[in-house]
Amino acid sequence: MKSMSDETMSWNGWLAAEKPALTVFAFLVLISVWLLTFMVMESIVLSFLLTFCVFVYVSEFFLPVQYGFDDNHVWKKIGPVRIRKEWKQLRSFYTDKNGILLSPFSRPSRLETFRGIYIRFAGGDRERIIQSINDKLTTDRSDV
Repeated sequence: MKSMSDETMSWNGWLAAEKPALTVFAFLVLISVWLLTFMVMESIVLSFLLTFCVFVYVSEFFLPVQYGFDDNHVWKKIGPVRIRKEWKQLRSFYTDKNGILLSPFSRPSRLETFRGIYIRFAGGDRERIIQSINDKLTTDRSDV
């Protein structure tokens, strides 16, 4: 992990590796989805399609995720997909035991889970990440 003086901070996390018992359960759910859809629809193609859709929906669990931020953006990369937000789009943040939700709203809103970006602490220094994000959001607000 790099410090903010290097203008970039990044780290990796992989929930499947961190929680092996839950990983086994998740694979059993995917297999069950495939079996049930095959039994109901009697189509291998539709079964694989639905199972793939479920996999994509929970891909943040199964695939390694790279998190990071620099002076202009915060991002997370899940497989080939990169979700990126500019700091000027973000107004507030909320921490929990696993990560930090960066929200585009200045007050709590039901939409922030869809419009914001959730960054997990996995593999990163929790206190340093919170402090760096707090400094960045505070600095950006004072410039406006």
